[in-house]
Amino acid sequence: MVSPLSALSNILSSGIATIESTYAKQGTAFPSLDEPIQPTPFDEDRELLETIDHVIAAASQLIALVKPASRTIIESCFAVSDHYADGTLQTDTDYTSFNYRQVSG
Repeated sequence: MVSPLSALSNILSSGIATIESTYAKQGTAFPSLDEPIQPTPFDEDRELLETIDHVIAAASQLIALVKPASRTIIESCFAVSDHYADGTLQTDTDYTSFNYRQVSG
């Protein structure tokens, strides 16, 4: 029986190979993060989009599987605490003061 790590690795490897070969057949490379976002000839290719979805899902599952729960909890706490400063809730789009101590206490 294949381990969950190996199964996810196989999904990733197979999916990446499919993505790269699809682009190579058209004489183009998969878009780089260093390039501006532009439409590609494959934006409507349902098979390729499904493969990309599988790669994304497998990558997310792999991270969830190998990342210790304690690290996930600590990182989540730091992410939430970054939005609070002196009892003020701050978000990227709304800098309205919110005193959570009054609500909870």
